[in-house]
Amino acid sequence: MDIESSFELTDGEIVAVFDLGQDHRFTYEAPQRNNVSLQFYAPLRDHASMANVSTAVFSELHKRLPDTSLHNYLPGPWVNNALTQFHGIDHDAPIAYFIGVPDQVPEFFFDHPIAIGGFVCETDRILDEWVAICNRLALVTVPSNWCRDAFIASGVTTPVMVVPHGLDPEYRPYKEKERRDKLIFFNSFHSHSFYSRKGAEELVRSFLKVFHKRDDVVLRLRTDRCQHLSTLQRTYDFANLIETEELSYVSTEEYARIFSDVHCTVHPSRGEGFGLVPFQSVACETPVIAPHATGMADYLDANNSIELKTNGRINGEGVGNAAGTYFTIDEQHLADQLLYVDANWSDEYAKVRAAGPEFRHRHAWDSALMPFVDLIVRLHKLNDVDAMQGLIDKVVCA
Repeated sequence: MDIESSFELTDGEIVAVFDLGQDHRFTYEAPQRNNVSLQFYAPLRDHASMANVSTAVFSELHKRLPDTSLHNYLPGPWVNNALTQFHGIDHDAPIAYFIGVPDQVPEFFFDHPIAIGGFVCETDRILDEWVAICNRLALVTVPSNWCRDAFIASGVTTPVMVVPHGLDPEYRPYKEKERRDKLIFFNSFHSHSFYSRKGAEELVRSFLKVFHKRDDVVLRLRTDRCQHLSTLQRTYDFANLIETEELSYVSTEEYARIFSDVHCTVHPSRGEGFGLVPFQSVACETPVIAPHATGMADYLDANNSIELKTNGRINGEGVGNAAGTYFTIDEQHLADQLLYVDANWSDEYAKVRAAGPEFRHRHAWDSALMPFVDLIVRLHKLNDVDAMQGLIDKVVCA
């Protein structure tokens, strides 16, 4: 990231610790800064998708407001150590932006005149506790229309703005695909959402059902080793049809090359706030099978992907921070679509290659974040809180 700092750290420190209990302890310990335009709170740890998204958002904000201060509110190593030069907290900053989970927001965050929360959900409702926190903010941002509808339906009366995720320039094809010995189907996911959301078991069952006698296809699952995976392997005979690949951190370019090395990404997820795996796959010009639903509906269509039907709903309560319902996957349709790709892969590859260039241009980070960053810059020019809230209402609720 090529960003130059326009200010220096001071020797002063602010120390505040926000204890959520259980296994989470979020620290707000940071060097103090003065006269900051925007205070940005982000979870910049462990190369998680939220950390990568936060880094990109900060970069775009900093281009327009160089005196933006960044704070990593999670303890541990930073996802990008170069960003520590912008580290600090200024409680007097007129605008503050927090990316994370609503119940992680510290009480002092609301002292900023304009406090903005960037949140996400996968189900069609959010928790009542989340609603209460959102309604104390000046603005809520979410990455998709699906999330916006869920927040409003749940009772959020604060203006809700859709601020989509974007694409790093590394997400592009690195080579032309060829179908030679084996057709490689692919999916990538973390174990904590293995059964509850990503549809991995449905994918395994469907794949083994339609390809059990074949030696020219393979399903590659990139995931961390976990009890769920072990149980799945014991329940179903993977044989030579399903490969597992250790989920470990790789650079953005290396991850994009993974998409370039496979023939089709299969993402039978029950719910996505946005859905980065199919999003990045299309950008790399790799055919995608996924529901055109939840957050994925904002960018998946008949011109760039293969639609997977859903089949009813399932209660999401008790799964992490979920409330409301998830979709369920039509397993027979998943099996049919796997066979369809096997028979028509060349046509689907040609389709996504045609869609790729415009897709990458339209969803680049600077394009995706332009309306939000423009709003922040306009807010910064106003000195009156009522005028700032009025501008938010005018832009977001128009």
